Amino acid sequence: MECVDICSTADRLGLSDNQVTALVSATLKAGGDDLDKFVISTSTTRRNRMLTRYHISQEYMAAFSEDPSKYAALHWDGKMLRDVLGSDPGTTSETLAVLVQDHLHILKASYWEYQ
Repeated sequence: MECVDICSTADRLGLSDNQVTALVSATLKAGGDDLDKFVISTSTTRRNRMLTRYHISQEYMAAFSEDPSKYAALHWDGKMLRDVLGSDPGTTSETLAVLVQDHLHILKASYWEYQ
């Protein structure tokens, strides 16, 4: 199931691996295919989604490094999330998301303080 369109759409819609597996199975069945000819499982869906995300990120990084912008903005956000890859399912780990934006447009900056 290494299909960029399916993976991107599933991520955008927030579908779980179980939901994507069910959707792919139903689509193949509706198309008249024999499901025994395909390897359909939640773990296969998970591995292929992770592989597709890796390939997409590599393409973006290669495109960025080939033609870097003169100006760029760096955004980051850290968050404590459940450790899904660790051995202990009850633990959390700090996750850092980084975004590099090549066009810098600041229309208005507002700072809000909550008490």
